[in-house]
Amino acid sequence: MKVLSWSLALLLCSILLTYVRSQTSPQPDVGDLDGPDAGSENGEEEEYDYKRPEEPVDPCLTKECPKGMECETQEDYTAKCICQTSCPPAYNQRMRVCNNRNETVASLCEMERQNCMCKNKEPGCNGKGSARLKHYGACQYIAECTQDEKDEFPLRIRRWMTVTMFDLAGRGTLGQAGFALARGAIGSDTPWINPTLWKFCDLDVDEDGEINGEELEAITVPMMVIEHCITDFLKDCGGGGGISLAEWGECMGLEKDQVKNVCGDFQRERQAKEAARLAKEAAARGETDEEASPEEPSK
Repeated sequence: MKVLSWSLALLLCSILLTYVRSQTSPQPDVGDLDGPDAGSENGEEEEYDYKRPEEPVDPCLTKECPKGMECETQEDYTAKCICQTSCPPAYNQRMRVCNNRNETVASLCEMERQNCMCKNKEPGCNGKGSARLKHYGACQYIAECTQDEKDEFPLRIRRWMTVTMFDLAGRGTLGQAGFALARGAIGSDTPWINPTLWKFCDLDVDEDGEINGEELEAITVPMMVIEHCITDFLKDCGGGGGISLAEWGECMGLEKDQVKNVCGDFQRERQAKEAARLAKEAAARGETDEEASPEEPSK
């Protein structure tokens, strides 16, 4: 009986001693289980540079589409202009426009979207073909321009151009060339001359020395409702075609020696803005390409 008691006591002591040793001895590092050569040849831990894979850049970010179209990214990550699939809801009645068929359209966006679909012969076309913008707002009756009203029109339009030019100059949105003309008109006995010349340069966007029908819309569309003679007057002014600087000055009541070509400064300003815009887009593409491409090893 004593032998059994001693044997049991020795067994308990042995178990207790083993437990104590397991708690006091250092534990092996998990990273050391594979030996010192697991990370690298010299036994040092090898560093890994984990990078997220580069995501393709959307090519539509730098793609400009014509009116009525939107950019769509293709499967091969190229940009393609397609007709707009939808337009923002026209909650406000002031968003409505009137086309040259005297049809009221919900918005300018919707009219341009329809023009695109009709031009491309897509199923969404309304079957009436392309339409042009006549004026903003719902279609309404516009009285015919009488001869007396047409004779007085140059005075009214010159007054409007003068007020508009000074207003833009006061806001600081006229540009340096326009501001110089506005400053030169102050205190003049004929303050309408510079505004008349300014407006010709402002409308001649393609800088060909003539104002064509599309460029004239920039002044006829917003003024049609409040100045119903403007379309007929300008149509007669150019003889149904483009309006040259000499024709513009004559129609507006300027003397021949008062008509001067001052569009050079406007053209340089416009070209500088366009060059800055293109440079900004090129820089954005360059940064994108640089980020997407791996760095070249230094020589």
